[in-house]
Amino acid sequence: MKMKNKLFIMAMLCAIAFSTNAQTEKGKFLLGGGVNFSTSNQDNQGSGRKTVFGLSPRIGYLVSDNWAVGTTLNYSISKVKGTINDNNTLDMGNQHTYYGIAPFVRYYAKIADNFKFFGDFNVQAAFGKEKEVNEHGKSGATKSKHNTYSTGISPGLAFFPAKKWAIEFSFPLVSYFTQKITPEMPETTSFKYDAFTFGLSSFNPSIGVNYHF
Repeated sequence: MKMKNKLFIMAMLCAIAFSTNAQTEKGKFLLGGGVNFSTSNQDNQGSGRKTVFGLSPRIGYLVSDNWAVGTTLNYSISKVKGTINDNNTLDMGNQHTYYGIAPFVRYYAKIADNFKFFGDFNVQAAFGKEKEVNEHGKSGATKSKHNTYSTGISPGLAFFPAKKWAIEFSFPLVSYFTQKITPEMPETTSFKYDAFTFGLSSFNPSIGVNYHF
């Protein structure tokens, strides 16, 4: 191979490595998030079909090389239609709606050209409600209100296919949350519960895209 070609290849590799590092250097912003959608049947007869939609825009700022702080806004809605049972009466379905905010701190570590490992530490506050849903999918009266607070650590992998774009794969490794449920029925007391989860016992991966500038 000619020396000129070798120099060209070395220059290209250096440029790729530099462009990857440059996306996580001090003073950069990242803008992105994720969207999820799924449907599933709640029984073998295909009734009580559940539909889930979620949206999570994210913005962050690199306060120093490879260290980012920011926040994610979360919105999710899941709905299960009501069904007519064997007695020709309606079993009401339900709809859960949540809005939340989740500040985070992230650290990037280079593992290969165009690939970086990252770890997120985040806290989240989310507020929502549960409503009744009839057999036509129309929501009705509010059954309860939910307040949820959580914290967790999520590792992941970022792939930089282009100068300013990153495709991310991550999953919650460790998380803790507490939720308070307040029924709307009169003379019914509220209650709360806490939960601690470890990622290997409830694997829930997610994919997102970030724009670095």
